[in-house]
Amino acid sequence: DAAYYQEIELKGVYGDQQSDETYLGLTNADFLDDPYRRYASSQQDEMESHYSQFQLTHYIEPKRGMSLTTTAYRNTVDRNWYRLAEVTAGGSTVGITGVLNTPAAFANHLAVLRGDVNSADDALRVNANDRTYLSTGIQTALAWNTTLGGVENAIEMGLRYHTDEEDRFQRQDRYRITDGMMALTTRGTPGTQANQVLSADAWAGYVLDRITLGRLALTPGVRYEYVSLRNENFGTADPGRTGSALRHFESTVTALTPGLAADYALTDAWTVLGGVHRGFAPPAPPGNAAAAENAEAEKSTAYEAGVRYTTPQLQGSVIGFFTDYENLLGRDTFSSGGSGAIEQFNGGEVEVYGIEASIGTDLGKLWPTASVPQDLRFPLGVSYTYTKTAFQNDFVSSFGEWGTVTAGDALPYVPQHQMFVSVGVEAREWLVNIVVRYTDAVRTVAGQGDLLPTASTDASVVVDANAEYAIVENLRLFVSANNLFDEDYIASRRPSGVRPGAPQVVFAGVKVTF
Repeated sequence: DAAYYQEIELKGVYGDQQSDETYLGLTNADFLDDPYRRYASSQQDEMESHYSQFQLTHYIEPKRGMSLTTTAYRNTVDRNWYRLAEVTAGGSTVGITGVLNTPAAFANHLAVLRGDVNSADDALRVNANDRTYLSTGIQTALAWNTTLGGVENAIEMGLRYHTDEEDRFQRQDRYRITDGMMALTTRGTPGTQANQVLSADAWAGYVLDRITLGRLALTPGVRYEYVSLRNENFGTADPGRTGSALRHFESTVTALTPGLAADYALTDAWTVLGGVHRGFAPPAPPGNAAAAENAEAEKSTAYEAGVRYTTPQLQGSVIGFFTDYENLLGRDTFSSGGSGAIEQFNGGEVEVYGIEASIGTDLGKLWPTASVPQDLRFPLGVSYTYTKTAFQNDFVSSFGEWGTVTAGDALPYVPQHQMFVSVGVEAREWLVNIVVRYTDAVRTVAGQGDLLPTASTDASVVVDANAEYAIVENLRLFVSANNLFDEDYIASRRPSGVRPGAPQVVFAGVKVTF
């Protein structure tokens, strides 16, 4: 009986995670011997996190064809990743990335990592990366379908205020290893390994309009971003945060990102489409005065064009894309295989281009005269992506994945070929589905020419499968297998050393529908 239709939704989430995860990978030789081996020096490594989310959403329809959705949210994450960072042997201390990337040069350090030899006190340095993340904000979006001057318009406009914070209060503990077992020798003081608060406040607003002119639809839009970034670094000598050594840096970034999309229906089945959009990503909070003064956002222009085919029997598309980066950003973090300085690097101009093709159908509908039972479906989906990348300028970076870059070098960790095939049989009471994923080998350091065995991943073909069976109405059993044939392959060489893809995992359960 309300004058205006309204809804209120309250969402709450809480979760805990505890996993024996590590940054420490393997050497090439050890991977070939056992891709799932864990070195003894990672036995204390553990990720522990607690997270919560609260979200309140209000929806109202002020008039026919118009809706207003407003959401307020708050997310928190408390996490501590306790993990090996450095190893000392022969009087020198080396990061685990350096040891595993050049094991021949650090044979003594590698022996300590493996637990093959007994070490001195404090030989293994384990970081307690204790951090708290907080993000809060409110956003509202208006959607309005109307006819203006005889032309159909689907208008959207929105506004958001967002603030987030990362509080790093970290320490480093030190261990020895004896007969393959680690023992704590020095416990660090919280705040003496990293002690800073990174934060940002951001305003964003946008408006777009899908304008329908017969068979032609145009969607112009524009978005504005204002981001204020701060870094309050208390220093590792002030764990009490008295401010005696506080270094405070600030910077602001603004961006106006317009875009235009268009599609034209040639027939009821065939549509041609295209678009051009500006892209933007803000830099990280500055770590020094120079970074505050020279903070550059990541900017790009993305183009796409293609054709789409849609009928009840068959759906498919072929779309070409080209993204022109004016300034690509990289960041020196442990997780990217870097030194952990968390400084950002400007990669300059980069081009990314390629083509995506996909097709989907029910094989039973392609041959309607065939004697296929009415309740059976044979879904088939195939997609393929081809991607090429190239830096457009020469530069030297201390960011490990880029290093010394020459114009024409390809970006690391971007596969040139990717393919996905899904095929199955479905009935009312049961289904079986097989998924095959192919990912090309990728270079792990920027470069050109043939991939080097020590600076690339493996190409992989991974097969997944799942099946379901309805015991009774609303109750179904299921079983799923990821990496069905237990394929072993190098999935990454970061953050530190060779890392395998996920091994075979089989799980089963029950689905209940109310």
